Amino acid sequence: MSSESTGRIASIDANGFPQIIPMNFVFINDIIYMHSHIRGEKLENIKRSNKVGFEVDRNLEFLPSYFF
Repeated sequence: MSSESTGRIASIDANGFPQIIPMNFVFINDIIYMHSHIRGEKLENIKRSNKVGFEVDRNLEFLPSYFF
């Protein structure tokens, strides 16, 4: 994870629906650090429910042979 920079945090919004937000992050000493506004919606979601997911994107190339 330390070589990637984009992830997505998933939480549950006030209406009970999943909300997925792309985030820049750093991974240092087994801890994920992200930025957020102090009144951000994702923080409100996390305060309301600790059911949170995080996934990391790896930039890949699509090979043309997969489409033929």
